[in-house]
Amino acid sequence: MVSVGLNALLLYPDHPWNIGDLYGYDYAPETQRRERLLIAQPEDLDQEFVYAKERRLIEIVKAELQNGPSLCHVYAVYTRKRDVTRRLESILAREGIHVAVLTSDVPPEKREGWFAQRLREGVQVTISHPKIIETGMDLLSHPA
Repeated sequence: MVSVGLNALLLYPDHPWNIGDLYGYDYAPETQRRERLLIAQPEDLDQEFVYAKERRLIEIVKAELQNGPSLCHVYAVYTRKRDVTRRLESILAREGIHVAVLTSDVPPEKREGWFAQRLREGVQVTISHPKIIETGMDLLSHPA
């Protein structure tokens, strides 16, 4: 039960909606089996609101972009079942920042080319899961 609750708590600041009821399992001595228990029912927050963590990201990105021609790369951990990359892309784009999201759909051998193409297109911020670029990627163009 702790892992279910902990994972939800870690996710909530990045995706506080559509989490659904959280269930865990506990051993019931009376029945001598594991039984499903409701742990929590997280409240869905407004998806249209830009939350403090997102506002701070906007501030950081704008500051980095103002300090020179540097580009930014944002790492997002929740990229599968509860993908936050598209939300971040949308929030930054509304601020006039040219953003691109690198997904696992781009084969590893084509990822450096993907970055090069995005730079030619004038992209200022790229977003991806850290695992996608953890090995062998040259991000010297993204000092921030």
